[in-house]
Amino acid sequence: MRDEEDMMRSDEHEEQIRRSSNELQNHAIDELRSGRLGRRNFLRVATTLGISVSAAHFLAGIPEPARAQTAGGGGILRLGGGVPGQQLDPILIQDGAGTMAVTQVGEYLCWSEPETLRPMLAESWTPNNEGTVWTFKIRQGVKFNDGRQLTARDVAWTFNRLANPEFPSSASGMFANTLLPGSVSAPDNSTVVFELEKPVGSFPWLVSNDNYNSVILPENYDGVWAKDWVGTGPWRIQEYIPGVRATFAPNKDHWRGAPLADGAELSMFEDETALLLAFQNQSIDMTGPVGLSNARAILANPAAYKIDVRQTSVHDPIHLRMDMEPFKDKRVRQAIAHCLDREALVKSLLMGYGSVGNDAPIAPVHAAYTSDVPQRSYDLDKARKLLAEAGHENGFQFKLTVLNYQILPQMAQLLQSALKQVNVQADLELLDSAAYRGNLRYGSSPMLDSISGINNYGHRGVPNLFFNIQLKSGANINSARFANAEFDTLADQFAAEVDLQSQRAIANKIHNLLLDETPMIYPAFKNQVSLSQNSIEGLERQASYPVLHKAVRTA
Repeated sequence: MRDEEDMMRSDEHEEQIRRSSNELQNHAIDELRSGRLGRRNFLRVATTLGISVSAAHFLAGIPEPARAQTAGGGGILRLGGGVPGQQLDPILIQDGAGTMAVTQVGEYLCWSEPETLRPMLAESWTPNNEGTVWTFKIRQGVKFNDGRQLTARDVAWTFNRLANPEFPSSASGMFANTLLPGSVSAPDNSTVVFELEKPVGSFPWLVSNDNYNSVILPENYDGVWAKDWVGTGPWRIQEYIPGVRATFAPNKDHWRGAPLADGAELSMFEDETALLLAFQNQSIDMTGPVGLSNARAILANPAAYKIDVRQTSVHDPIHLRMDMEPFKDKRVRQAIAHCLDREALVKSLLMGYGSVGNDAPIAPVHAAYTSDVPQRSYDLDKARKLLAEAGHENGFQFKLTVLNYQILPQMAQLLQSALKQVNVQADLELLDSAAYRGNLRYGSSPMLDSISGINNYGHRGVPNLFFNIQLKSGANINSARFANAEFDTLADQFAAEVDLQSQRAIANKIHNLLLDETPMIYPAFKNQVSLSQNSIEGLERQASYPVLHKAVRTA
């Protein structure tokens, strides 16, 4: 009898959720109930479409994870990271070091986690049935750390600014031909409406922390962010010495309550070896993502530390300029791709913490990923054959410009060694983050202008965010100068689609097209490994980046 009553209550609760859901949301529930959508993928799809996290977990029959809870009196938290490659400003940050610094005081509309998209400064969001208009309800009672109240007008101004291509940020690429300046409105103090140029079924991911630059700022903010550090987050800046350290005090007016720790300090290290030595001698308490080759000694002693490992879509692509010889010929690009031993890379350089890539930014962690696309092989004979067909049987020489970050130099050396066996000479140029990225504009950025290069991209929860910035015609970080009308159409179709099975079918077409064209080589997708001392409790992370709000140091 009790089981029947529980089932009736469960059915009634589902019916209540359905009555308050729109056509797109109910379609996702139908896909779950039909078995065409797995429970874990349903969580991602449902929360993207605006079904609450608790309702999505109820419908999927998966208990909602408990949030970190720790006692107060948490001491000073000591965080270690790299030196940002750009001026610290939400609209300019492009690397993990800058993001880790900015997000101590800045916040987003929603928060990307491995399986769900959680509300942050937006309490909820809902699309129209076409996915062309998204309405966000903004959390009330939130203050910026300069005392101003957060309103919907601040949110609208932030995104109209980000949609403006005059500002050099990856956000302009995220929103290109989708969100135009002036298309975001605030009809009242708690409502923001995004009117899109075309349907985007995963739009909330574009306004989450997956889009690093979408930190919410006050309307018409014109200060120097690296001086003010204005934001709605749980910390306030106390002191900032560029490239050295930043110290923070708790924001006692934070909408989630003040942080539990007494303060926080971010130390910036030019060299990751120095960072890891500081961690081992307990000068710092925690890190963001670390390079595996440098952390071998720590990983070999797991009982001594807390080691956090997460599957992500992080990758280090190799671009090949399609508008420059010899890479105008796709046979040459394919030959280069066949020279990379991906299995050896994952086994040796990543120590098994990752998965083999297949020359498209669609990772196993993405819901749209399928494994039925043929895997590109390590095949030097095939590479020689392709080079001969392209008229390069005697090989050629080119410069490979590499971001000097974690395993990227070793990956370049692995490729360089294999290329020698097919009579191709790759001359390596290693640049630090600031030199490699330049000012992020074509004509003055080695990342964008080099004939070939290796860069690092952080985690995004949906692959269309990578399509938007890396591969679409005219994208602002299209280092390969890839311009393919069929790809652009497929990318738009993928972005517009909300049905997972249809997304996967389109993703397969995109994957096969990219394998054929090979504008970029995607060797592997990396699990992110980050560290904390055993004395740290209550630490939360997003794709390995530490969230200090509920963290404390117990000893």
